[in-house]
Amino acid sequence: MLLSVSVVLLSICIVRGDPVGCTYYESDLEYECTARSWVLPLALSDFNHVPQSLSMIDVNGDLPTATFSGFDVINTTLFDVNFVPTFTIRCYTSGILMYHAGTFTGLGYFKEVHIQNCEVIAMPDAALQDFGDLNYFGLENGVIGDIGYDAFKGLNVHTMTVPRPLGTFKLTSKLDSRVIPNGVLYALANVTNFVIDGANVDTLQADMFQAATKLRHLSLKNNLFTSLHSSMISNMKGLLTLSLDGIEWECTCDNLWFLDYCRTNNISLHGPVICGSPSSYINKRAYLYKTEQCPVEVLAIDPCEDNLPGIGVGTTCLTYLDQAVYLLNALSLSLVIATVLITIHTKRQEEEKDELEMKPNVEEESFRKLSGSRRNTVSAISTVEAEAAQARQEDDIVDSLL
Repeated sequence: MLLSVSVVLLSICIVRGDPVGCTYYESDLEYECTARSWVLPLALSDFNHVPQSLSMIDVNGDLPTATFSGFDVINTTLFDVNFVPTFTIRCYTSGILMYHAGTFTGLGYFKEVHIQNCEVIAMPDAALQDFGDLNYFGLENGVIGDIGYDAFKGLNVHTMTVPRPLGTFKLTSKLDSRVIPNGVLYALANVTNFVIDGANVDTLQADMFQAATKLRHLSLKNNLFTSLHSSMISNMKGLLTLSLDGIEWECTCDNLWFLDYCRTNNISLHGPVICGSPSSYINKRAYLYKTEQCPVEVLAIDPCEDNLPGIGVGTTCLTYLDQAVYLLNALSLSLVIATVLITIHTKRQEEEKDELEMKPNVEEESFRKLSGSRRNTVSAISTVEAEAAQARQEDDIVDSLL
């Protein structure tokens, strides 16, 4: 009897069933739980494997605040680092989805969240904040009803260190209101890749992306709006690509401002830009309209905009540093010229001084020569006179003898 009890207890310890309606796929490290048969709440302690990824399928109805239990203590050190922890809600065909603040308590370990094929009745304020930091968040291929102003409060979508870094917010579900409420995207300041494709958006606020200072890629394909406000992307200094396929543009010279803007700011414009009006340009490229109808303007570009502070000279930016260098070079050249001139002047003065010092010596020598000539002349005269006197004396002696 004791042996039988031990065997039964051992069997219970070894064999543990997963929650009702949940199936584990070992190759993907993922649980798939169907709303057709699950029993809520889903408790972490009931899972036979660590639910690194979890898909809630066939959803059609309400996910109450008590949907998950104990997930806040999951041991993430048991995760395979080659798989990104992913949470997915996939609705039954035309199924609805309702959720509330507290529905997703404990699910902050997931790094990618997909809500697919669901008619989301409403997106309540702060109801997604339990997900915290995400590499990806997507509302995909469904319908969205009311969106609260703080619907994304507490959600931080950014590029994370995971096997597939994304930093992506994706909205491909159609909006009943055809507009994203003003300011609702302000909470998503760290998104690097916004995808709002086929969402039935017919109005874009000028400042809807003003908080997304890290935005690099923006896709607005297949929507209903026909123009972009000129300030909507002008503040996106880091924007690299802009996708605008499937828009029926109201082609006017003012509305096509973004063509020149993207070209001058090195933004890659993806997809053909096609006119939906005027009638003579329907289904024709907007570039053709611009070439034929819009006057060519010389764009006033500040060459110092992306450089150090300075003064624009034509298309060249003469920075203050460049000006300082040129000034120093000019001063150096002036000093060299001044030094050369002073050297030449000094040398000339020395030469003139030497000439002046030589003049007295020449005069003195001339004087000496002149004095010598005079002495010789005087000496000669004295000799002639002596000889004449001697001759007179001899004559006197002769006369006396006679």
